[in-house]
Amino acid sequence: MLQILSPVVTVFVLSFLANRFLVGWIPANLYLFLLFPGVVLHELSHGAFSILTGTPVHGIQLFSRTGGHVVHGQPRIPVIGQLIISFAPLIVGLALATYLVGILPLETDSQWAITIYKYHVALPRVAQGWQVIDFIWLYLLLSIILTLTPSKQDISASSAGVIVFIIVLYILKLNGWLYVPVEAIAFLWYINICLAGIVLVAYAGKRVLGYKS
Repeated sequence: MLQILSPVVTVFVLSFLANRFLVGWIPANLYLFLLFPGVVLHELSHGAFSILTGTPVHGIQLFSRTGGHVVHGQPRIPVIGQLIISFAPLIVGLALATYLVGILPLETDSQWAITIYKYHVALPRVAQGWQVIDFIWLYLLLSIILTLTPSKQDISASSAGVIVFIIVLYILKLNGWLYVPVEAIAFLWYINICLAGIVLVAYAGKRVLGYKS
């Protein structure tokens, strides 16, 4: 089960670190521009899954200089309803990231790959023939993966649901009913590799340039 949970937790940690280092490196307006589509998608995901679970939505702010937020009522589905709403951006964000990676002119090669657990994760190589639209897709991809992490409020509100979810996963695992495609786990590690690259670049830039917003 750790093979499923570990890449998800790693996404949260690396996304948090990437944002932490970027804030101290690049100008504030550029940072907000980088996060804009990701934050909008993040809040829309909360709002959409609130509606899908029958939860009343009282207000939504898609973007501001301090981020966005969705104010909703008590979910009609006990425990799990809040979990679904809180982690909706992760589900939607990863789905859209999968699509964007597929349309970007990137190449993979067995020589550019690493093995994590039993998963063979191909590293991306930039192919030739990039057009303006491809840089737009890349911008959207970076923005999305930087805003995957649930907020402290999301994690706090869904803590009971997380515990129930882990218990259910464990029961399914014990009975041999749990199946997660290898490709899905490998893609999570692929996103983690991309995030790790952003973390390293942002940390190096912060150390070298020392920009303070």
